[in-house]
Amino acid sequence: MTMPSSAASAATVSSIPGESPRPVGVATLARHAATIWPPAVVVAALGTWLCFNASPGLNWAIWTFAAALGLVWVVRRTHGRVGFPLGVVLVVACALAACMAITADFDFAPIVLVGVALLLAIGLALAEGVEAGSIGAVSFVVIPVTGAFRSLREAARRLGELASLPRSGSEQTQARVRGALLAIPVVGVLGLLLAGADPVLARLRDDVFALGKDQMLVPRAIFFAGLGALTVGSYGLALRRSAGGPAARSESRLTLGDTERFMVLASVSALFALFLGLQVSYFFGNLPALAGSGVTYAEYARNGFGELTFAATAATVLIVWLDHHAERGKGAARARAAGLVLIFLVQLLLDSAYHRVSLYEAAYGYTAARLYARVYMMIVSVALIALGIELWTTVDVARLVRRVGLLGVAAVIALSCWNHEAWIVRKNVDRFVAPHYGQLDTDYLLALSPNAVPEIIRELPRIPGAYRDQLRVGLEERYGTPRRARTEWYEWSWRAGQARHAVASIGISAFGNSVQPPVEHRRETAPPR
Repeated sequence: MTMPSSAASAATVSSIPGESPRPVGVATLARHAATIWPPAVVVAALGTWLCFNASPGLNWAIWTFAAALGLVWVVRRTHGRVGFPLGVVLVVACALAACMAITADFDFAPIVLVGVALLLAIGLALAEGVEAGSIGAVSFVVIPVTGAFRSLREAARRLGELASLPRSGSEQTQARVRGALLAIPVVGVLGLLLAGADPVLARLRDDVFALGKDQMLVPRAIFFAGLGALTVGSYGLALRRSAGGPAARSESRLTLGDTERFMVLASVSALFALFLGLQVSYFFGNLPALAGSGVTYAEYARNGFGELTFAATAATVLIVWLDHHAERGKGAARARAAGLVLIFLVQLLLDSAYHRVSLYEAAYGYTAARLYARVYMMIVSVALIALGIELWTTVDVARLVRRVGLLGVAAVIALSCWNHEAWIVRKNVDRFVAPHYGQLDTDYLLALSPNAVPEIIRELPRIPGAYRDQLRVGLEERYGTPRRARTEWYEWSWRAGQARHAVASIGISAFGNSVQPPVEHRRETAPPR
């Protein structure tokens, strides 16, 4: 009886988490390694080079595109085609990451980072075979967490497979590995000798030796190892394509009848209607402008906006939750009508909250926080319209959450592409130079990110002397001294470049591309009472 050769020996790999590993040939393992490891190492090295200890900018867009391209490579090599949902998610992730190459507002960086990580995690789930329709609100939290742990576990498995290949491979494969291990030190020694006779090799030698003196070498190596493990594991999971995936869940849930739903929705609607009726004399009016009302703009806007916005958001979640747990019966139409009435009343609450913020801006000026509040209310309003459309039949919670999430990503991208801080500067100056102007909060204008700098400089001729001098001195204090001696090309952002040219036009030339405002400026000045 003939014994099988080492080339025919088998390793094991599991195709579905939790299943027993099944035999896989050495040739298959080698093919899998050739598919996973090259793009994973390139993506990890690129991320370490561009993103470690660097300010966000063009680097985030480059790395996200590379990570998405690697995932597409693995999916194409193993499954033949990239599905439409996966393509959309990866395109949106790249577009979101590109925002940091446009804006110079570092306050957007955490939002973009979390958004890109979430979208890439969802892309991995889709690449594994998870149905797009099963990804909902819970999945947005579960998929990134479980995906990270599963990727690390998969990376350890793939590393073990890679280490086993030389031992289990053919004699020719083992000979190639031994030859490579012998050639590396020989080439290194000879290269050091030749470096003394060639300036290019000498430069390369000096760069290699400089790594040993780099204090950030160990943190950089740890960053590379962690990023590489996540990348290898993610591509490995996409290659195995699990069935069901991390979004699979039990369908057991609480159910509520039509009567319970109608009573809850009708009660909340009655409460909102009563509130609107009591406030009708001034709800959409300008109560603070009425003599003797005893209500200031600050009290009218601040004391009402938060409560109204929270109530509108809570009511929206309540409608979705009740419909998700509904047990349809003869009273379904009545419950649906109560839900539509409540949506209409919630829209009125949002309109009032929006009106209050507009009055507050007219009285005390425009700020980023007030603009973000208005954007948030518009998103909730559009979500309510989408909810009302779905309520005609049955609310698909997962689909609604995906649409609202996409709307939120679109809002972040729009705010990054639209220079809203320049708009804030322009509106505040317009208000200030009007016949009945108030004070100009120069501290707040200087606290804005570099996005606002070109507009501040453009508006200087319209601003009276004392305020103009304050802005000029503030710009010189903040941007006249570089906070970093050197910036890299991959830290570039479009608006930072515009700001650098703008301050240079008034004689301030030390502005750096990655300058971040000091902590004490990152606040919103409280309006006068």
